[in-house]
Amino acid sequence: MPLSPGHRHPNRRGGAAHAFTTRPFRAGLSQEKASSFLKRLRAEPRYLLAQNVSTCIDPLEVCLHRQTVQDTVHVFQHTIPTEGKPVTNQKNSGRCWIFSCLNVMRLPFMKKHNIEEFEFSQSYLFFWDKVERCYYFLQACVETAQRKEPVDGRLVQFLLSNPTNDGGQWDMLVNLIEKYGVIPKKSFPESHSSEASRRMNDILNHKLREYCLRLRNMVASDATKDELSEAMDTMIEEVRLDESEHKCGGIRRIFYRRKRPKWFVLRNTAPSRPVAMEDAVMSEERPT
Repeated sequence: MPLSPGHRHPNRRGGAAHAFTTRPFRAGLSQEKASSFLKRLRAEPRYLLAQNVSTCIDPLEVCLHRQTVQDTVHVFQHTIPTEGKPVTNQKNSGRCWIFSCLNVMRLPFMKKHNIEEFEFSQSYLFFWDKVERCYYFLQACVETAQRKEPVDGRLVQFLLSNPTNDGGQWDMLVNLIEKYGVIPKKSFPESHSSEASRRMNDILNHKLREYCLRLRNMVASDATKDELSEAMDTMIEEVRLDESEHKCGGIRRIFYRRKRPKWFVLRNTAPSRPVAMEDAVMSEERPT
């Protein structure tokens, strides 16, 4: 590339300003070059074959080394007995961590009780995981507000980014199972929102961000600890009823909400109608 007489090379010492003086670059592909490319393409049989193949077949499949494929024989000397029927499917959700744990747990359970087909309810733990995540998020919103963490800071922005994602890990499962136990899948079956959780997660995320703003405003207004606790209880109750509507799949069942110092038993909740006050029955003891 020709340089002007007064140009200094950028890697040489002496001068902070460096300017290239060149002929103006003509951007764009000319019609003549495009026509010549097309002419060479049509004149070469290999290119035409490649064009036909790539428009009809996956190019990566075409690039396979055929001899390697033929030499690889999938014949095994050892067979593993089939166990754990039926085959489970998390579908369009991020519940792999729940499925993997419950699949390991059900094998000794099925052998002990001589059951041919059995599943623990993945949706049951998924439900309680969402409730616990929501409560954790609300607690974090209050704590960060009390520490004067800015809304646009990295910590609060991380919390707000995806409060109720589906992913999890071993210690979370241990805590969930020790606290809530496990139940058969027939007692808490799958629903549309458990099998395709994206829409439900979007709703929960928007609602939790709204709650976070309300809680931060309460902290800024010097709300008491009891006022914040009562507000979070109301928010969790709304979230749980919303989740039960999404996850019941039309099946009537019982949910519990712990409210000091008693238990409220919500009976006959279903997506077909909203939960009314007459559905709530107060109990001194935890229902079984």
